[in-house]
Amino acid sequence: MRPFLSLLGAAPAGRRILKAVRCLPAFSRRRAKDRPLLPREVDAELVPAMWRRAVFSNAKLPQGAVDRDAHVVCVLEQLHRALNRRDVFASPSNEDRRSVPTSNRLSEHDRALPGLRVPTSACRQEGPGLRSGPSA
Repeated sequence: MRPFLSLLGAAPAGRRILKAVRCLPAFSRRRAKDRPLLPREVDAELVPAMWRRAVFSNAKLPQGAVDRDAHVVCVLEQLHRALNRRDVFASPSNEDRRSVPTSNRLSEHDRALPGLRVPTSACRQEGPGLRSGPSA
């Protein structure tokens, strides 16, 4: 999830939800039985009324503890809604292959030649009916 989080950006309306989403990895590593999640550690305003009972009133947890799993699902649902509204969006990655200009990419042909031990000059001969260049 962490690499995905680095690609997210937010409009002003989505900043709170993005902040809550970025806290989720720390919450998931936490042992809820040893150290329960407390209400002051979550943004209660992001929890809609239909989630309040599940997040804040789990009878199986100590009094006042937040149900971590319910909170995670609630925040992910809010993220889904924010993505649909485009309040949260994915920024383009510089590592994306499609962002590299075609002239800088090796063709499959060029990548296969070293493994075949065929000199590249033998494949790039010009003559009648032969084309030169990387697509030859």
